[in-house]
This record gives sequence, structure tokens and C-alpha cells, in this order.
Amino acid sequence: MNGDPDGAAGGPIASRRHPLVVRLRRLVRRPQLGRREGLFLLDGIHLLEEALRGVHEAETVLIAPRLERTPPGRALRAAIERRGWPLVSVADGVLDDIAPTQTPQGVLGLFRRPVTALPPATPGGGRLAALVLAGLQDPLNLGALARSAWAFGCPTLITAPETVDPYHPRALRASAGTLLHLAVAADVPTEALRGWLGKHGLQAIALVPHGGVPPERALAGDRIVLALGSEGRGLPPEVAAICGLEVTIPMREGVDSLGVAAAGSIALFALSRG
Repeated sequence: MNGDPDGAAGGPIASRRHPLVVRLRRLVRRPQLGRREGLFLLDGIHLLEEALRGVHEAETVLIAPRLERTPPGRALRAAIERRGWPLVSVADGVLDDIAPTQTPQGVLGLFRRPVTALPPATPGGGRLAALVLAGLQDPLNLGALARSAWAFGCPTLITAPETVDPYHPRALRASAGTLLHLAVAADVPTEALRGWLGKHGLQAIALVPHGGVPPERALAGDRIVLALGSEGRGLPPEVAAICGLEVTIPMREGVDSLGVAAAGSIALFALSRG
């Protein structure tokens, strides 16, 4: 076996039983543990580069020797070292075994989750103050919506209880790393959300499949928060109750509805232009 089994002699860790390898394998296989322990994982060069542009702090970053031998790998290593994040070399095969993707790139970072308190509503920002997701269970939908929120100038993502983890590995990948640039508040109770809206003078708008007004008619000039529920059940009643207006995406006759990621993205774009 190539490498140093324990990494003690300065070579890459080559043992699959090394405590750090065991710990990350456990977090990869059971993503819910990251939510419980205040941690999340980033896999691949692009997500690590996005993290380097943000404010999140790494507990440790694992890198494979094959990546370190490439120009992108050397550049990434140098940037991580400048940031002061702990960096550990792990044998190619060992790191590939624990990577959450089918085509590992040779780098895996363990990061500390930020405090999830509701952030201030930034004065003077764009029209969209926040996106609220309540009841979504698919991390790919959450990630796609986070990507759209960031693209259309929405700075904050809020999730209600019983919603998929915003730092789920698949959500982070689907967001193309944009989740790392949003202010994220997870598992926010409805009453806390109601108080936050009132404190900052924000109007919550519910996106519904039928019966709402077109987005372009929604409260011109106000700063707004867009709330979305799951495709099957829609918004939970307690969240819908704090929304002062319902909007619906106009569609041709015979089309029942759009998927939540598509509908939410269209609504975010339309509302950002008001």
C-alpha cells in the first residue's frame, strides 16, 4: 500500500480505519448527522472554490495526491493554505471510497455550519428580501431554488421545520455553491418568522398553483418575502396564514402546474423586476 497508514510520517493517510477517514465516511453515509453535529461537507473543486470566496470556516479539508499534482489542485491547495484551513493529504483510493459522488475529484471539506438565527433584512437591497421554503423534501429542488434566489438578488434563505436540510450534500451541489453565499436560517418556527417580518416591515407572498394574482401585480415598491411549499401539499397552513398575498404563474390552458423549482425560479425572477 502506498502512503503512510496513519499519516504520522508526513505522507498521505492510507488507512481506511484512520479516525478522520472513519468520521467523514460516517458523515457522508448519514447526512442527517451533519445537521445534528453542526457540520456539512463540500465535495469537489468548484464547491471548495466557492467556499473560499465566502465566510464559512473549514474544520478540515482532505486532498488526494493525484489532485495535488495538477495545476488546479496546486492552486486550490495554495488558496486553502492562505486561508489557514487545516489540510490533510489522503491516499487517492481511500478518499475516493468516502467521496459522496460517483466521479470524485480528490478533495473533500468538512465545514462548520453558521449560526442559523434570522439575519437582519438588509436595508437598501433589492426587492426580494428572502425566500422561505416550507415542507420541501427534495434537496435538489432546494438547491435549484437557492441558485435562482442568488441569481435574482435574493440574499436570504429561510426554511421551516420539517423541510429538507439546506446543507444536504445534494442541495449544495444543485445550488452550484451559491448556497454558501446566502444567509441561511434553518428550522425557523412560524411565530419567529412572523415576528421577523413585522420587525423589518416585510410583506410575505405565497406562491400557489391556482387562484393567485400574476407576480407582476404584486405590491409594487414593497420589499417582499416569497414563500413556497412542497409540490404535493403546498404551503403548510400556518405559513400560508402569515402571507398577505397569493401569486400564481400564468400558464396556457390544460397545464395543471409546474414543478416547484421551475415555478419558484420564475416567480423569483418576476418579483425581482417589480
